[in-house]
Amino acid sequence: MRKRKKARKNDKKMKIKKAEKTESHEKKKKTQSTSGKKLEGSTGRINTKINDEKEIEKVLTKINKKEKKKKDLLRYYLKSANIDTEPERLKKKIFNWALITTIIISIILSVKIIRSVSIKDVLIINAILLTLGFILILFSFWLGFYFYIDMLKFNRTQKIESVLVDFLQLTSANIRAGMPIDQALWFAIRPRFGILAKEIEIVEKKTLTGEPLEQALMEFSDKYDSQLLKNSISLLIEGMKAGGEIGSLLNNIADNIKDSQILKKEMAANVMTYVIFITFSTLMAAPFLMGLSYELLKVITHIGSQVSMNQMPQGVSGMTIGFGKQSIKPSDFKNFGILVIGMTSGISAMIVTMIQKGNLKSGLKTIILFIIVGILLFLASIRLLDGMFASIL
Repeated sequence: MRKRKKARKNDKKMKIKKAEKTESHEKKKKTQSTSGKKLEGSTGRINTKINDEKEIEKVLTKINKKEKKKKDLLRYYLKSANIDTEPERLKKKIFNWALITTIIISIILSVKIIRSVSIKDVLIINAILLTLGFILILFSFWLGFYFYIDMLKFNRTQKIESVLVDFLQLTSANIRAGMPIDQALWFAIRPRFGILAKEIEIVEKKTLTGEPLEQALMEFSDKYDSQLLKNSISLLIEGMKAGGEIGSLLNNIADNIKDSQILKKEMAANVMTYVIFITFSTLMAAPFLMGLSYELLKVITHIGSQVSMNQMPQGVSGMTIGFGKQSIKPSDFKNFGILVIGMTSGISAMIVTMIQKGNLKSGLKTIILFIIVGILLFLASIRLLDGMFASIL
């Protein structure tokens, strides 16, 4: 009996120990799971923070790249136009000019309208002008600046293309005399080459500092929007890489450029009849006819002011001649004529330049000249016809 009691007591103790062990094991599991969940939550937060930081860095890098591209593009335009200024300094100058212009316009406008409008309306108009007006003026300043740079680039390109044939022929002669290519380019420089001579000097300075000649020539050709220059430089570089006779290659390039220039001149001569017809109809016929219309309008208004509604010639019955109120004033028609002549002259000049030269940029002076001459001939025809119709008026 005693042995049985002891065995029962031992069994109870073993069961109690097992229960305690299982409880402690379950508690450890629970603590581990809670700590694991906390660690997972903290690591998840850390990962989300890292991802957010990476996204912010990506956005910032994209913005910086865009800003660098804009600066590089502006710097490229300034270099190609031979303007030695920093882009940041230029931006500040244009911003200050636009701001000063807006302030001056707002002051002049407020002085003119302050007597006829209340102070509240003047303040509202100035606020609109200093916001929207400033944006428009700044945009127009940048547009005008880029147009000016583009015209400078085009004029420099035209000057380079006009002397490129002579430069290539001199370089070919130097190479045939036994000079290497870099020395042949250097000794082919002449003062009459102007911009091309300065650019070749820059190329030679780069080669002296250790830059390869091919790379310096490619940088020179990329500065200008000239397909002729780019093709010539690329052919020269390919010939240098292939190891052929550079002298004969340059001579052939010069001959091809000459042939293309002669073909352009022949094409312009073949269409000269169209140019003469457009010029005559725009600068002679249109101003004279518009001036004649102006004089006829003056005559009709003068007659209408003298003839009354009820005044009729004798022997005429059943008919009435009446002049109503004046719908078009001669001064308004004159302004309309100046506008129409200016527009038609400008469009005709664009057509003429496209026919002759194939490019509108090269005909900017022609466009301005056509507009001025057309308006002056319109005003001169008005003066001439005033003398002819003086007896009627």
